[in-house]
Amino acid sequence: MRHPSTRMAPRRLLRMLIVLCAASAPLAAQPLSLEPPVKGALDRDYYLVNFPDRDSTTGIRDFACGWYTYDGHQGTDFVLKDFTRMDSGVTVLAAAPGTVTHITDGLFDRSKAINSGQFGNYISVRHSDGSIAFYAHLRKGSMLVAEQQAVVAGQPLALIGSSGNSTDPHLHFELRKSGVTMDPWMGACGAVASLWKQQPAYSTVRETMDAGLLAFEPTLDTLRERPPTVRRFSVSGTQVWFWAHTLSVHAGDTSSVVWRNPSGAVHRVERYVHDTNYRYSWWWFSMPLPASLPEGAWKAEYSINGQLQRVEPFEIGEPPLSAEHRDAALPRALVELYPSPARAGQPLSIRVAGNDGARLRLRLFDALGMQRLNTHTEADGTLVLRALPLPAGFYVLVADRAGEIVARSGLLLLD
Repeated sequence: MRHPSTRMAPRRLLRMLIVLCAASAPLAAQPLSLEPPVKGALDRDYYLVNFPDRDSTTGIRDFACGWYTYDGHQGTDFVLKDFTRMDSGVTVLAAAPGTVTHITDGLFDRSKAINSGQFGNYISVRHSDGSIAFYAHLRKGSMLVAEQQAVVAGQPLALIGSSGNSTDPHLHFELRKSGVTMDPWMGACGAVASLWKQQPAYSTVRETMDAGLLAFEPTLDTLRERPPTVRRFSVSGTQVWFWAHTLSVHAGDTSSVVWRNPSGAVHRVERYVHDTNYRYSWWWFSMPLPASLPEGAWKAEYSINGQLQRVEPFEIGEPPLSAEHRDAALPRALVELYPSPARAGQPLSIRVAGNDGARLRLRLFDALGMQRLNTHTEADGTLVLRALPLPAGFYVLVADRAGEIVARSGLLLLD
């Protein structure tokens, strides 16, 4: 089983993960000296996914004459891996000195669908040469500057979000002068001179940004929220699902997953030949769990064109621990719910006991793995939800601190 979700099929808008609807404009180059507009390290904290489209027809062409763009795209997309990374707070920086000319704030910032929201929350900064930089799709309420404020290069402006016409957390950075879009990238099909102080290399390397294992079939929405990886499965389960988040998969490339049993022998191999170019995509594969499978340490090995990308270990079978030791191995923090079971539409009190005084993030997943709640406790580990606007059913509550899971709990919600 494999299920792609793509960024780079230019005329398949339902597959695009990050889209900005804006009028096309001629491209020009202007003498600026730009610094990276995102805090962190490229290809670790954020990724360059889309560049301005240099093709004036319905085709696509980026500054290097490649396909890292989509039709009519006018800016550069600095993309985060998932919404969990967005929630951690990734800072947008001023790429050049100037004056803030406009701020839009207050709009929903967790968009996961193509819509008419355009820039969403954004900041515009005018430079001394008359050009204007647009910093779009920002996180609601994260603005760190004010209109008419002077800023210097590298100054924090806001946080990356997913507001407006955006399906994933990213910064859309766009330059204009006198209404004309400026391409800051130097290349065979781009500007004759780079507007960046240090232009990053143009990479066509196939890369796996993230991967994991699940006990249920994922959806795009599930993976965008980066669900916790499952490391132990029961033979009474249905399937093990492996997923990979990839960058720069080319038409004709072959993705494969090799499932190895505890002896190291190959149990199952799945292959998929990609039908087109995918700049930013998710893929997932599955392995059935019949009762005849040997228990022990298994591996899922993911490769692109035979080059190993990720190895995800997991166990099949019950933990080889006594009940006493198994309880000791659980996270020290325990989740207390009142009432339990809870009722839809009624208040619910949550307390994570054993917390050391830090605020915890709480996420609630339904039986299909869809995230239905994302919030934070108070410093004492408590949270009161006035009402749960959710249908009856079984849910899983996950508490984490700085990305490290400290507690899990089931939640039964009655009518």
